[in-house]
Amino acid sequence: MTQRNHAQPVISSELIFQDAVEQVRNFCVQRMEPVPHGNQLVVQTLGSSITIVSVLPAQRPFAPPVGIMKIAQLRYQPEAGAWSLWWQRKTERWAPYSPNTLSTDVTELLHAIAADVDGCFWG
Repeated sequence: MTQRNHAQPVISSELIFQDAVEQVRNFCVQRMEPVPHGNQLVVQTLGSSITIVSVLPAQRPFAPPVGIMKIAQLRYQPEAGAWSLWWQRKTERWAPYSPNTLSTDVTELLHAIAADVDGCFWG
């Protein structure tokens, strides 16, 4: 009897990353509605990380932003096929967020950012 290999199709890290970027952008759009004073949530990518940044725009045209605050960072670890969640300390260094150390589900990490039970992300 011949056995067939029914392996799941391999999804590239790039597709996983792009899907996560889209989820984070959607999260930011939904989250911006209650943000006061015209703050904007911006998604920045670098390598395998996605950073959510709050930007208080300038009051005058062509002036630089009044304030920039990094909210959270998601880092993809292709070897684990999972994401880790990080928060920025007062020293501006990133620290891993506990208890969500690794997750294959970006939505789970976005829920942790929204809930912010420890005050790490939104203060």
